[in-house]
Amino acid sequence: MSLSRLTGLTLSVALASAIPAAAQETTAETQPTEAAEANTAGAECGADIAPWIRESNVESNISQVEGPLGTMISTGATGRLVGFHVSEDGQFVRLEAESVGSGDPVLTLLDGSGSVLAENDDAGDTLSSRIETTLAAGDYCLRVTNYDSNSVQMGIQIGHQDDPPLFEVSSTSTGGGSSSMACTADTEARQLTEGALDAAVAAGDVALSVPANGVNYLRFELAEPTELTLRAASPSLDPTATLFDAQGNIVAQNDDADGTNSRMDFPSALPAGIYCMGVSTYDGGTQEGEIRVSASKLDLESYLAGSYRRGELVPPLGGSFPVRELNLAEVKQEVALLGGQAQWYSFEVATPTVVIVEAFGSLLGVDPKLALFSGNGQAVADNDDYNNSNDARLGPVLLAPGRYSMALTDVNQTDQPGAAVRPVMLSFERFLRAE
Repeated sequence: MSLSRLTGLTLSVALASAIPAAAQETTAETQPTEAAEANTAGAECGADIAPWIRESNVESNISQVEGPLGTMISTGATGRLVGFHVSEDGQFVRLEAESVGSGDPVLTLLDGSGSVLAENDDAGDTLSSRIETTLAAGDYCLRVTNYDSNSVQMGIQIGHQDDPPLFEVSSTSTGGGSSSMACTADTEARQLTEGALDAAVAAGDVALSVPANGVNYLRFELAEPTELTLRAASPSLDPTATLFDAQGNIVAQNDDADGTNSRMDFPSALPAGIYCMGVSTYDGGTQEGEIRVSASKLDLESYLAGSYRRGELVPPLGGSFPVRELNLAEVKQEVALLGGQAQWYSFEVATPTVVIVEAFGSLLGVDPKLALFSGNGQAVADNDDYNNSNDARLGPVLLAPGRYSMALTDVNQTDQPGAAVRPVMLSFERFLRAE
């Protein structure tokens, strides 16, 4: 993954004219549809509601417009959501984001339940982002963030396969796992296991190795709904994984859940049916080596413990997972010792407070990442690489009064309990409103 380039100022709306014409407000004509009631409230994706890219779901229906849908947004410090609608199963979409100036866009595609379907940071040799996939009918949300959390202006385009792309890349891979084309019933694929996978994982983990060059497809069947974890791992490569249903629609996609390895979890049970898993590398399968693909039965207690270790889910205060209490009025610096799992912190702010947290460890081989969560567990801000380094910085971020939790992890040693202990220096700054 390329390091993002830092921008020191927020771009004004006056720079809209610098965005490619295809990304500005398009005038694509909506084709006649069956008498569908217009929804102007926005696309619901779990707990989030994303404003439509056009006035309603009718105007934002990529299946029924000619040409691409485009707009320009300001990401803010925590990103923006854009909603769109698909009315036909198997709809191909090209989702793109390009910044005005020195931003580094990151795209995340969410379905109606809020589940992540696909992610992309750098498309090919660019800092722009692109996701190409096929979708079933429904509402979708596109989360657009800037890699270093600064607010920048970005052009957004949702297009068809024949539409001109928002930007050009010199390499064929779009990164982030999107190099796997849709796997359908006609796609040549290897069987992940003989018989139903749910029966196999009930007896233990299922695993096999595939070559890293190119894209590998592995098919499996579930006879019963099954809580499942799918992994693609390599000690030296950056594997990506995409799960397709029997019609070739993307069910889930992941790049770097466990460091540079991929993991897809289904704690609410993957429905019975036939599936196909596409496995490649972040660069589109151009390297030699092997990727180990595995499937295991997902145990809820183990899943939660793993989420705490990886810094993905806030552990309950007073529970078995250690959480260090901080007093930001007193603590200015602290050394954390990371040993393959997250170090969690908790603190309170009594009045509106601007906070800056920095984590330094790159000179010691650590790639620190910081993630901040509100009292209800919602992500407030996160950062991995800051100012062209592997160090991390959160903020400045304005916090309302309340309790917050923060996770510090090492991207190089995610969820590896017992790994070599490495120190990270934390620096805290807070700014209160003058009376």
